[in-house]
Amino acid sequence: KFGRRQDSGTAFLLPVLNRKNLKVLTKSLVTKIVIRGNKTEGVIFVRNGIQYKVRARKEVIVSAGTINSPQLLMLSGIGPANHLSSKGIPVVKDLAVGSHFSDHIQVYGLVFSSNVTSPIHSLRKKIEEYLGEGMGFLSKFAPSQAVVYYRTPIQANPDYPNIELSFQDTNATSNALTKCQRWKPEVSDAIAGINSTSSFQIFLTPLHTKSQGTVRLKSSNPYEYPIIDPNVLSDPEEHDVRTVLEGLQLVMKIIDTEAFKKVNAQFSINRRQLVVISNSRTEEFWRCAIKYITSHNNHPVSTCRMGPSPESGDVVDAQMRVHGVEKLRVADASIIPLSTSSHINSICYMIGEKLADIVKNT
Repeated sequence: KFGRRQDSGTAFLLPVLNRKNLKVLTKSLVTKIVIRGNKTEGVIFVRNGIQYKVRARKEVIVSAGTINSPQLLMLSGIGPANHLSSKGIPVVKDLAVGSHFSDHIQVYGLVFSSNVTSPIHSLRKKIEEYLGEGMGFLSKFAPSQAVVYYRTPIQANPDYPNIELSFQDTNATSNALTKCQRWKPEVSDAIAGINSTSSFQIFLTPLHTKSQGTVRLKSSNPYEYPIIDPNVLSDPEEHDVRTVLEGLQLVMKIIDTEAFKKVNAQFSINRRQLVVISNSRTEEFWRCAIKYITSHNNHPVSTCRMGPSPESGDVVDAQMRVHGVEKLRVADASIIPLSTSSHINSICYMIGEKLADIVKNT
């Protein structure tokens, strides 16, 4: 809005904070959903060191996200029976909570040098555009110059792209970037020394991933972070690996175009820091390199998967109700059953809108 990024808080919550039927508590942690038999009664939460128990007149709706929603359900006795028993938690309902973790893959480190030595656009003009109209380069998301969605041969359905390419400028030697991505030293060393004023990077994101990970409790302590295993590139048929390889082929084709040749774009990773194969045009090189430069992409879904069959690993039904537990729903990215063709924030907003319609008609 006017060149500033919006989120669910600014777009949906702030305008209605003064409603009499809405109470928002910050600095509060829900530690358990109270369930008697198979019926949800309320929640227990802690605020400023004081524990409170709140009863629900109608139902409890959990919207804690793909990580914390399964954590809360498992702490409350809803989850894989063997796992809960191993943590000393009485089992209320044996469901595949925390399973089927799915996320987009991110391939980092595709950094390219160029012969560009000065900005193409005037920074002063871009500042004037942003301050005057809320538009222009400075109103774009993060540093992205362009975003491409593309379907590679492995994607059989012609209606859906299976990779995203994001073209960005870069400070390739930034300690912040290294820490944010938690790169191993050999990876950060491989991009050290690249001139950030004339370099750029292409983020490759495979979308419809097949690998599945887990979210599991570290203990029965609600203040302990759960154990998250994205299990990237693990599907036995190598669908995700082959998607990455096809995406990398596309990246190299783009770099070989006349437009990029004009600026002398060159792949600038120090290859020998990562692999002993120096030819970056070979599949052998990339199969080795992607083990170092591929990670999850913070778009996790499916840990409380929506579907009709709890026997098949589904946790909530089409109305977002937890299978076998009354008066309890989950409404967030954790219910999305499959990795999607897009980023997930707009899908989460849709889930919230759909839930609102369901609740109003209940």
